[in-house]
Parts: sequence; structure tokens; C-alpha cells
Amino acid sequence: LLAFLFLLVAPQPAHPSPTACVGRGVIAQDVWTLAREIDKATQVTHVPKLYGQAIADSFFQVMQADALEDGIADCALGMATLIVHSLPEAEMQMGLATAREYYMLFE
Repeated sequence: LLAFLFLLVAPQPAHPSPTACVGRGVIAQDVWTLAREIDKATQVTHVPKLYGQAIADSFFQVMQADALEDGIADCALGMATLIVHSLPEAEMQMGLATAREYYMLFE
């Protein structure tokens, strides 16, 4: 899945910062990598629905596990990417009200 979106991943620092996106708790490091690559790709091209669904599924797992704060502590930019790319799927699966609630998490 990740092979289609990136060719090279920078090595992790020896002592990662609190937002180094190393993967803790509900979200593994490969999800943060996928989020980063999707964020880059959407700036220049269309991202296939398959990848958007993977991002949405990861975000929905975070919300079901009540792990939003942990996700933000691990990778704030990654969490923002998960949220924004999950909005269309959230609206389709859960309705506009839920999608709006997720959108408001940015504030």
C-alpha cells in the first residue's frame, strides 16, 4: 500500500521529539508515513479512493479508541491530515453532522 506513494522515507532521529510521528498507541508509524505522503500527493495529483479509505479507517479507529489526544501528541500534522482526508468518508458513512464535528476538531 505504501509502496505506491513514496520511494524514500527519512530515518527516524535517535531521540524523537513529542511530535516525531513515530507511532504510538492506536496509530502505527506506517499510518503517519501514509498520511504524510498523501498530504504531499494531494498537492499535485488525485489520490485514489483506496488510500483515502485507509486514512479514514485509521482516523475512525482513533476516534473509537478515544485516542485523539494521543494521536496529536504523537503526530499533530499527521492527525490533521487524517482528519481532513477522512471528512468525505465520514459524511458518507456517518452523515453531515458527524463530518462537521470532525472538521471542528481543527479549532
